[in-house]
Amino acid sequence: MSNVDDDDEGLKDLIDFGANVRRQSDVSNRMAGRISVNPKLLAAGDIFTRNHKKSDFKPLFNSTMLNYCKFEKTIARAQQGDHVAPGTIITKMVFPFNRPGTHGAMQYSYMFLFEPDFAEKVKSSFNASMPMEDREADLKVLSFIDELPSYDAFLLKDKFEVEGVEIDPNYAEVSNDQYEAIKKPIMVEFQTIVESTLGQDEEIDTAAAAERLLKALWNLDDMDTLKPLIQALKMEEEEAPKHFYAWKGLLYYIHTYGNQFSDFNELLLVLRGLAAGEDHIDMSAVNYQLNKIGELHQKFVKFNANYKKFFRQAFETQENLGNFMKVLINARQLYWMLGHSIGILASTEDFVDMLTKSPASDAHKATEARGYLQALTV
Repeated sequence: MSNVDDDDEGLKDLIDFGANVRRQSDVSNRMAGRISVNPKLLAAGDIFTRNHKKSDFKPLFNSTMLNYCKFEKTIARAQQGDHVAPGTIITKMVFPFNRPGTHGAMQYSYMFLFEPDFAEKVKSSFNASMPMEDREADLKVLSFIDELPSYDAFLLKDKFEVEGVEIDPNYAEVSNDQYEAIKKPIMVEFQTIVESTLGQDEEIDTAAAAERLLKALWNLDDMDTLKPLIQALKMEEEEAPKHFYAWKGLLYYIHTYGNQFSDFNELLLVLRGLAAGEDHIDMSAVNYQLNKIGELHQKFVKFNANYKKFFRQAFETQENLGNFMKVLINARQLYWMLGHSIGILASTEDFVDMLTKSPASDAHKATEARGYLQALTV
């Protein structure tokens, strides 16, 4: 089999994997183990507070109290007494009290999404006086938040779009800080694009041209600047905004997380040691889950390598443009592959770090490590 065939097969495998994760993330087929995310926090309450007075702002919920909540992924611990199986990755809904604490600061409490009697708790605490239709709509949005493998802007938007529910852009935008953090490495890529599409004319300031191109791609508000790129990629002009938005999402994932898990294989060895403890136990179930996480890491690494390879071929050598376009056309499935992978990998990193630093006994750490692996849906 040729390298081109290998590339096609590898890309198809990643797309199919992402499509499967996406199918599993719906209300009728809830995944047994909650997938942790990175970023792990959806600061919905902060977004609501900043924007609720704007006439065109659409809050996530009908209930004002729910709109002040924030959501974060966490791993249940045996000593927390939260009536959740230890090791399970769950979504915590943190909500404010109406009364300030002793120092004037607002107090907070929490519950886990879809814990026992969750719907009744939400009804009695947050929206008892609302019509049934509005209460059901709020529970539906809460289920989206629980099911998402990542609170990244691109997956949030895609999830709500797929479910046919409108989401305000303020909840699904990459922040300026996130953009600035990844802008520099993306600029290096875009200078290659400028040289490929405009030529290496000495009179062209490639850095400035790359910045204009990136700004046009990021904001999607200047299609004239993007025309050379549309022509180079052989796109239909009316289809270009959709493909460029997809590219923007892939750039975000690659440059935010691409180098985050470089030492992950060593981390899995540490986790295996923690799970083994001092007892002579059967490690077959532990090894199976560790292998599954390792395979997920390889998918993540493989996608990043493939993206870079296809980018170089498309813009440096003007070869195999079709593979790069396959990436853009299937970006929605690839988002889910990346979001799922990042969630599991980041969750495992944090768990190992927390358990390594814990003063608990080796036996207790082994129990927690095995509980985490058993509860994890890879």
